[in-house]
Amino acid sequence: MLQSQILRIGWLLSVGLVVALSLLPNASPPSSIPDSDKIAHFIAYSWLSGLAYMAWPRNRAWTRAWIALGLGIALEFCQMLVPQRSFSVFDMLANASGVAFGWWLCSRLLHKVKIGRAA
Repeated sequence: MLQSQILRIGWLLSVGLVVALSLLPNASPPSSIPDSDKIAHFIAYSWLSGLAYMAWPRNRAWTRAWIALGLGIALEFCQMLVPQRSFSVFDMLANASGVAFGWWLCSRLLHKVKIGRAA
């Protein structure tokens, strides 16, 4: 029980961090790699989705995954109002891909852990 509460608090803090970093001017990761911000989007939303998968029962975790997806879309529109930030459909795709990957990865890893414990 305590473990899932810690994960839930971590998810809420992570959502807050993603919102803050998405709406701050000039908060892009410094890198010489082209489109490295897409990698950052993918990782951040994989993290949000994976934490949701681990912190809540499946039916509630799905809700959190949809929230993360909606958040990624909404924040892209909000970035049109932030100086030095811009709207990007490709960022939305990176966010959505991250949500799907995080969910898939955690479902595979936790499934293997449960099988290992049952044996």
